[in-house]
Amino acid sequence: MRKWLLLRKDTTDQMTPFLSWCGFFLMGYYTLFNYVDHGVDHLPFLFTLVSFFALGVIAPYTRFKRFSKVLLLVPTQVFMTDLIFWAGGLRAPGVFWLSAMPIVWALLYQIRGLLVGLVITLMTYGYFWMIEEGLPLTEFFPSMDAIERARLENLVLFTLFMASFVMAYTIVILQSQKKVTEKQKEVEALLRILVHDISNPLMIIHGNLTMSQRKGVENETALRSTERIQEIIHDVRRLFTLRDKKANIELVPTQVKSCVNEAVEIVQQRCREKQVLIEVVSEVDRRDLILDRSLFVNQVCVNILGNAIKFSSPGGRIFIRLYENQDSVVLEFEDEGIGIPGDLIPHLFSTVARTTRKGTSGEPGTGYGLPIVWEVVNLLGGHIQVFSPPQDKATGTLFRLWFKK
Repeated sequence: MRKWLLLRKDTTDQMTPFLSWCGFFLMGYYTLFNYVDHGVDHLPFLFTLVSFFALGVIAPYTRFKRFSKVLLLVPTQVFMTDLIFWAGGLRAPGVFWLSAMPIVWALLYQIRGLLVGLVITLMTYGYFWMIEEGLPLTEFFPSMDAIERARLENLVLFTLFMASFVMAYTIVILQSQKKVTEKQKEVEALLRILVHDISNPLMIIHGNLTMSQRKGVENETALRSTERIQEIIHDVRRLFTLRDKKANIELVPTQVKSCVNEAVEIVQQRCREKQVLIEVVSEVDRRDLILDRSLFVNQVCVNILGNAIKFSSPGGRIFIRLYENQDSVVLEFEDEGIGIPGDLIPHLFSTVARTTRKGTSGEPGTGYGLPIVWEVVNLLGGHIQVFSPPQDKATGTLFRLWFKK
């Protein structure tokens, strides 16, 4: 239970702007109508609360950001309680609004906030009730007519029901988030270990191949393969440092057609083994884009081509088209393979959904290739779409990427 009471900034911070705009709208709306009903006498107090709320909105951009949620929630609670008190307490038309406060607390502080908001709301109901009945604190459930008692019971029960529902839902969400986070950490740790352990023996192999070549023993294919593995290891390391914000991506003018040709050359051996033909049609032979060449070739083009080969039948074709529209350069990869089931397409770039399938020749997959493609394309400032089957086709898959000129 203790772990559920901790504040999770990664999820709650996303709700703050939405709640801030809602709070501004509601405070302005009810302040206006309070002025119409009661004149200016009560406005200084309300403006003070609105001012504290405004400080809560500004606080995230200052060194006092840790106080922002309190400055949003406390004025809101007091503001709402005050308006409902002057509007009749338990008889006020808007008294049910108080039932929303535990949910708002929960959105910003999870279970801990829900419990605080629930206690405050129930205490407010009790305060209104005692004022209405003129009770000393020692009396409990005085003589009330059935309607007033039913009103109070319904308010309390409705608030408890909503709070219980939100609590159960929040616990389920937190448990799911924890499982996903733990799984991602396990995968990242495994990749870091794998990259580290492979790099050292690979350097030895590459060194030996280089020395053999100097002695006249030619093994160009093996040498180029080791160089490519080193490039991939370097890319994976860079992706980790970019994710951890320990480095910035280095973008330089790069001729996009030469990147495509390099990727095609890399996968040629797989094409020959499966008798798959790649056709490149380019209308932009000398167009430069601002890219990271290694990431674009190894993690985008090669991954997409690898998928196209994997799901193509022997003797199939893959078409690569490179062209320009008004403000972008477009790169398309289209195959004639078995296509992608419609229910998998929305999850292709997800790291948690299961999208792995065997290829047409039984090739296994990991499910991590396309999420990496998505991540790198976004890092490079591009966009990607998937169509399966492509328009006017019965089978196959089309990946369309476009980058600003």
